[in-house]
Amino acid sequence: MKTKFGKFLKKLRVDHDERLSDMAGKLKVSSSFLSTVENGKKMFPSRFIAELCILYNLDEKKKLELMDVVMSGYHEYENTK
Repeated sequence: MKTKFGKFLKKLRVDHDERLSDMAGKLKVSSSFLSTVENGKKMFPSRFIAELCILYNLDEKKKLELMDVVMSGYHEYENTK
């Protein structure tokens, strides 16, 4: 089941015309790990939040959207336990 965070991450990647391996390289993770995060199979590392803001130069609106999906992501993940 895709999470809001996974959908946000994939949209950000696609909007920047990047392949999975491009974003994975920027975030210093494997493509397979990033794929599992995008697909909601693994929880994202908290360090992703700040790194996404910096790497993709997110404006205030996108930062607020990111925080919204982060909070819902934690709830989605907790509800699957």
